[in-house]
Amino acid sequence: MRRLEFIVHGQRIEKSSTCSFAGLVKGSEGYLKASFSFDEDWDGCAKIVKFRDEFGCVKESAPVCEINGKNVCDIPNEILTYARIYISVIGHKKNYKITTNEVEVLQK
Repeated sequence: MRRLEFIVHGQRIEKSSTCSFAGLVKGSEGYLKASFSFDEDWDGCAKIVKFRDEFGCVKESAPVCEINGKNVCDIPNEILTYARIYISVIGHKKNYKITTNEVEVLQK
């Protein structure tokens, strides 16, 4: 298993500088996980990770996963067939919704 680490500050998501994103190869299944570190803006939020393919197709059926208590989720197999993956996070609590930009992850 390989874990890709992301840092979320308010509405900005970025790749962690302490994590290597090199050498990713498309077509993996059950191997890649995403791990997130959130700032205080996200305290108390229910968090959903949205994965989008390289063609920009975003549909209601787009792969998403809820982050468990450890802020880690599996990267869905169906998205791992693309060379470019875009990841963003959406958070909800009571009358509060926060969204991030997208970060690009490349696979060969």
